[in-house]
Amino acid sequence: VGVDPLVQNLMVSSPVTVESWQPLAHARQLMLMHSFSFLPVRLGDAWCLVSELGLAKYLKGGEGNDRWSESIATARSRGMELREIADDELLRPGMNANDVLARASVRDGPMLWLVVDDRRPDYLAGVLSPFELM
Repeated sequence: VGVDPLVQNLMVSSPVTVESWQPLAHARQLMLMHSFSFLPVRLGDAWCLVSELGLAKYLKGGEGNDRWSESIATARSRGMELREIADDELLRPGMNANDVLARASVRDGPMLWLVVDDRRPDYLAGVLSPFELM
């Protein structure tokens, strides 16, 4: 109560991310340690989400444990499914959180919004989930 319903006031401002060069084993370890369903990663000019389902499907498709040491970028180029976030889906810190919630549609599975800096869309300022909006 008493807090402006702005994204910047409700977001997690120290997001855990994975880098495109880091191995899948590292991404999985972060997901397990923090009970995350998604990890943000910047690939080229786009923000993407590594999902636990995409990671599991890709790892099970390999022979033995040969895929654990692949980088996120390599795995994507070899068919690992990632959710690419369109620029118009990215949030900005000054947005009204009530408007974000009103525009959202219910989807299968968990939801995670990425919040980027107004001046530097390649910089992840935070993440926001429906949990923070309750």
